[in-house]
Amino acid sequence: MENNLKRLFNQLDTIEAPPGLEASILLKIQAESRKRARINLFVFGLLDLVSFTGLIAAAVFLANLLVRSGFTQYLSLIISEDGAIINYWQELILSLAESLPVLSLAVLLTVAIVLIWSTAKTIINVNLIYQKYV
Repeated sequence: MENNLKRLFNQLDTIEAPPGLEASILLKIQAESRKRARINLFVFGLLDLVSFTGLIAAAVFLANLLVRSGFTQYLSLIISEDGAIINYWQELILSLAESLPVLSLAVLLTVAIVLIWSTAKTIINVNLIYQKYV
């Protein structure tokens, strides 16, 4: 039985791929990868613009809330040369924590993280589009 199988496999002709098939397949893969990178570049570029605009809006909103909440006035007590801060430092820290607009700060940080992430993805896609294949 084993001898028959060896003889059968020895009689089979090896099939060789046509010349240039591998290069053709690699070119198609590169073209599809560049097409996908262009689509991703558009999406992440748009996300960059939106998140940058949102970052500016969130920063302005946070600055307005910090001024309105009195946070900057409490913060200026730390810099003052009066000795009252030494005796009441715990109350000052509690007042700072209470007057800090946490929600707008969280929004600002979230938008900043999205901007950093989408900018990194944009740079990766630009590199994929313009890299030279050898």
